[in-house]
Amino acid sequence: MQKKNEKEEGDNILREQLEFYKKNDVKIHITKTNSMCYGGKILELAGDLLILDDVKLGTMPIHFIEIKVLEKFKEK
Repeated sequence: MQKKNEKEEGDNILREQLEFYKKNDVKIHITKTNSMCYGGKILELAGDLLILDDVKLGTMPIHFIEIKVLEKFKEK
């Protein structure tokens, strides 16, 4: 039962971070569990899914479960 609570707590923290970045119009960088990387602005949050406007690939959905690393986008 503790594993489920830890997962829910992690999901809540992730959602709060994503909501903060969306609200403040901050670009983010995501590394997925499959090692693919994306960067851009969050267009929408719905359930356990976000819609990202990736700077290179355009609009794409990303499920929370796929996110390995979430951080503020660093401009080059």
